[in-house]
Amino acid sequence: GTVDAVIRPTLYSPTVGVISLRVRAGDVVEESELLAEIDNPDLRHQLEQERSRLLQFENELTRLRISTNQQKLASEQDLTLEEIALGAARRERERVAEAVLQQVIRSMDLDIARDEEAAAMTRVQHSRSRIALEKQRLDFELESKALELARQKQAVEELDRQVAESRILSPTEGVVGNILVQERDNVALNQPLMTVVNSSV
Repeated sequence: GTVDAVIRPTLYSPTVGVISLRVRAGDVVEESELLAEIDNPDLRHQLEQERSRLLQFENELTRLRISTNQQKLASEQDLTLEEIALGAARRERERVAEAVLQQVIRSMDLDIARDEEAAAMTRVQHSRSRIALEKQRLDFELESKALELARQKQAVEELDRQVAESRILSPTEGVVGNILVQERDNVALNQPLMTVVNSSV
């Protein structure tokens, strides 16, 4: 007699759902040709929800970036005004000191000018410290939101992969052998679906 060497891979359901067959027993198929699709409404609904959440996270991150830039700009403007006020207080103190030397005004006015300069310097120092802390907080919030977005992208990619796997493709060229399910059957996870016979070995 003769021995025929054939490859008969059995294809199994990667998910639960309702199967739609795209071939019949005896059909000749190419490698990667679509053989069947499994519709899982729960999986599709979950994917739509996660895509919606992904869009929401992207919008939130964009808004947060805009808000962060606005806050940083406002803080820098406040600091600039404080530095201008400090420069004015310093010039006033120098003017008063010169006037005291010339005995045009009282020495007590110099003490007042020095106090105003010191107060302006303190405001500048506090503004710089506040801006540094605010920048750390804003950068941390941005980084946290970016991590949330990255995790959500991974969730969507995983669901996309699962949906893609619900399309049953031929692992090889050959002929469709036994089809073990009927059109529109509810199939379970890992349920045998069909075989594809490759006798070209």
